[in-house]
Amino acid sequence: MMKKIIAFMLSVMLALSFTACGSKKSAEEFTLDEVTADQVSVGIHAYDEDLEEDFVYVMFKGPDGNEYGCLIDTYEEDSDITCGVVEKTDNETDDEGIEYNMYDVYDAFTGDEYSFGYSKVDDKTGYIMDASYTGYKGEIISGEEAVKYLKNAQKAVEALAAEMESSEEAE
Repeated sequence: MMKKIIAFMLSVMLALSFTACGSKKSAEEFTLDEVTADQVSVGIHAYDEDLEEDFVYVMFKGPDGNEYGCLIDTYEEDSDITCGVVEKTDNETDDEGIEYNMYDVYDAFTGDEYSFGYSKVDDKTGYIMDASYTGYKGEIISGEEAVKYLKNAQKAVEALAAEMESSEEAE
């Protein structure tokens, strides 16, 4: 039964794509496949060998005029994504003195609220702070690279939805 509920929720999510929950502006439906490099304002890729974590943080302006934030866990070629309209909260400073711009995000996929952020040290170095307030050092990536990660994440979500739907039909 739980699989059926999750498959239904993913199907609905894919049908609705991104609609700006709680947004003051009128939301326009779109998918991550439609985001272009010129819409990307932040792209950071970070990898922590000790924790075997691989993250990409992307911020972009959607076609509805809202700012979106996406935290993509790309470890082992599977993409897990938290993405939605961002609301700037405050700044956090980690133990190493790195100051992060923090955002609340209402995940378009689950409806849950998360807080995560980023810090740009210079043109090459950036940091990502994940939802558990763990910081990861990384590199600034181009809009084109960020869009590739968004497209892969969209494909992973669609594949998961299809897999869950087919396993539900088999039962």
